[in-house]
Order: sequence, then structure tokens, then C-alpha cells
Amino acid sequence: GNTAERIEAPELVGDRIYFVVVRNAGPYDYEGRVSGTTINGTVKGPDGSSAPWKAQMVPLPLTDKR
Repeated sequence: GNTAERIEAPELVGDRIYFVVVRNAGPYDYEGRVSGTTINGTVKGPDGSSAPWKAQMVPLPLTDKR
């Protein structure tokens, strides 16, 4: 189903990224390190548990609009 989520307190300091995703269950604190087109980090849930997370940029195909 649909759930409401929002991102709060985004911050980029050097190669470190921090943000909070607020869901119905509570806030999830994300931290990570940016390296090229990848971010690796840890997310901490409202119950104190943590897990690794990863984001990878996917390049969009270029189209010729001539």
C-alpha cells in the first residue's frame, strides 16, 4: 500500500551524507560515504536496530533529439 515518507535534515559534508527518512513507524537515520557513483552506509531504525544500505547511480540513456 501507499505510505507517507519524507526526507528531513539532508546534509553532505565532504564525502559523507546524512539524512532522516520519516515513515509511519518513525524516523530512520541514514549515514553513508559517497565514492564515485556509489553510496555505502548504515541505516538505524526507530527501535535502535541497524542495517547496511547501498545506493548506486544508474545512468539514463542519452537520446538524440535532432
